[in-house]
Amino acid sequence: MNIKKAYIVHNSGAGKNKGAIVASKIASELKLKCEAEIEIFESNNKDADDRFVKNITCFENCVVIVLGGDGTLGAIVRSLIENNVSVPVAVYPCGTANDFATAQNIPKKIPQFVDFLLSTEPVFIDVAKVCESSYAINAVGSGNFSNGVTTYSHKAKKFFGKFGYYFKCIGEFFKKKACELTFDCDGEIVKTQTLMYYLVNSSRAGGFNHFAPMAEINDGKFDLVIVKKCGFFSCLKVFADVLAGKHKKNKNVIVKTISNLTVSGGEGHPKFYRADIDGNAGPIGTLKVEIVKDKVKIFINSKQ
Repeated sequence: MNIKKAYIVHNSGAGKNKGAIVASKIASELKLKCEAEIEIFESNNKDADDRFVKNITCFENCVVIVLGGDGTLGAIVRSLIENNVSVPVAVYPCGTANDFATAQNIPKKIPQFVDFLLSTEPVFIDVAKVCESSYAINAVGSGNFSNGVTTYSHKAKKFFGKFGYYFKCIGEFFKKKACELTFDCDGEIVKTQTLMYYLVNSSRAGGFNHFAPMAEINDGKFDLVIVKKCGFFSCLKVFADVLAGKHKKNKNVIVKTISNLTVSGGEGHPKFYRADIDGNAGPIGTLKVEIVKDKVKIFINSKQ
């Protein structure tokens, strides 16, 4: 892409507070290679996201570069959609969890990342509209595993990074408290005792490279993965199968490719009553998700 203007936004709470340093390095590399005009912003909440988006005044040969993880990317995309700002988005992975960027093989070395932007054209991808109030770029779900995601503190993220995140999530999963949930999947009803569920856009979620190995980011659908209630050793088998990308054949896992989802039940069960949206705490109660197309363009590495 011929970039004349770049808006770089970083989240002070993402990764280990390295966003400002990375932003400066990317800005220098862009100026060196294409003489682009650069503006750098910091954002770590909804109001700041909206203020950033409203500062965008250039729409031709322009790009928004998001520095952070899935949550930061999802928050900026939400603000762009809600404010009707149509500017392509690139993500540089420097958050605690970078599932979407990792699945798309986005370069992590800054010179290669800038070369990637200058040699790539952005494409439309699917996003999940959640309860009419939010958007997920990569994953939305709930259950024991997601409780570890949404309760992992910012201080722990900064100190332990992604490894502490994984240990907490796995620890939550093996508590094995299930809840009966009803899933309306494009009109098909599935009712089951559930340990966790996730609706995902890319192949990667929760740090697992093959969580949804057949997922496509622009087919108008997300892949739903439901883990049913099962014993300890069956849970171990589920994890082994997820690591290998073979869980679709596991009797304790349900996998569906869908464009609309409603999840009900779970009232009074806190682990299932609040959703996880790209690693951030989402709405409480019945979850309604609609997959929407052609709302945002993202830089994707097709040379994988």
